[in-house]
Amino acid sequence: KLDNWFDIENEILEYSKKEEKRPNYNHSDDVISQNNSYYLQLQNNLCDYILNIQNTAKINHDSVAYNVIKLIINNGFFNQIYSFNYTNIKKIIPEFNNTPDIIHIHGKVDDNSIILGVDETPLKKGYECFHKSSSKYYSSHNLYKDITNADEIVMFGLSFGRIDYSYFYNYFYNLSQIKDTPNDKKQNITIFTKDDNSRLDIISKLREMQINIQNLYAQSNFQIICTNDGLDSPKLCEFKNRITNNSISNYFIPLIANN
Repeated sequence: KLDNWFDIENEILEYSKKEEKRPNYNHSDDVISQNNSYYLQLQNNLCDYILNIQNTAKINHDSVAYNVIKLIINNGFFNQIYSFNYTNIKKIIPEFNNTPDIIHIHGKVDDNSIILGVDETPLKKGYECFHKSSSKYYSSHNLYKDITNADEIVMFGLSFGRIDYSYFYNYFYNLSQIKDTPNDKKQNITIFTKDDNSRLDIISKLREMQINIQNLYAQSNFQIICTNDGLDSPKLCEFKNRITNNSISNYFIPLIANN
């Protein structure tokens, strides 16, 4: 049983690292080629499965996820969304067609460009295609630059698993090393996760990245909100107020012409 999404990619990583350590390891080129074919088939089957979910999904308008996305869209100041999901939010929630640009870091199911694989951990010869960066769909992005320069950062549903932590390691590590950030220069960083167990899991994974958690809190307005606490949780209400009160609508001055 795989409890977290990243476990799928972690299993691929462990296989491609440790298979050669088995007692009778002697993979011929044909065996390696067959395993690579299995990997590609897994990727295609996963794409079909998620595409079916995307096309049949029913949105719970009372969910925290829906309401947070709605807040972000209505805010008007968010100019970039990075997605680690394969689904297209504009297909699932058509009323959000006016969302900011969405960068799909790992591709999307709409055009069968999903990227399933592992980080830059060295793999045994013949399994290099398991690296995400080996995919023909992998492309450059400005995630680190954008997240470093942002005033408001919202992360929803990220597990910070070992496969993807490299996208955030430098950002969180560098931030946790800063001293005496002025209050008016602190970034707002909000992570949404399911419950207190997953909250503690994220904190543990950040520590595994050698992040100084206390200093992270001190040098930014950092918080983790649990969706299981519901729409009326104090942390979520405070977040909603900040996002709403700092929206474009509150800076718009209507012009009324006299006839």
